[in-house]
Amino acid sequence: MHHVTLDLFRQSYFWLKRNAAAGIDGVTWRGYGDGLEENLSDLHDRVHRGAYRALPSRRRMIPKPDGRKRPLGIASLEDKIVQRAIVEVKYGGLDVSDPMRLKELEDENTRMRRVIANLTLENDAMKELATKHSWGLHGAKKR
Repeated sequence: MHHVTLDLFRQSYFWLKRNAAAGIDGVTWRGYGDGLEENLSDLHDRVHRGAYRALPSRRRMIPKPDGRKRPLGIASLEDKIVQRAIVEVKYGGLDVSDPMRLKELEDENTRMRRVIANLTLENDAMKELATKHSWGLHGAKKR
């Protein structure tokens, strides 16, 4: 996590689209920028303490050319900042001028999301099972 610096968060903020839709928290690019240094410092602190939690994405249905609709998830501004910073650290920047590389990264991102979703489901199932059977942290039954 030492690569995720306050300067990187600042760069990530300025890389974002200024007129992009607000996420579920309603925070816009300009609104976040009103207290930018304080906001970024707080975000940096939460990320490094492990206290940062991504918010759920705001869902909107957008029309497809055939008349059907598809869901679109809109991340909160802080989530976008963190995501952009991680892309910079992991890939050294994202060259969107290369469509094949972009597709490759999107496929990898989709695979990673599936793994995370499965781990979350497994974790929830284990918590439920542990609660049901009154297990301690290491799976031993409490007496």
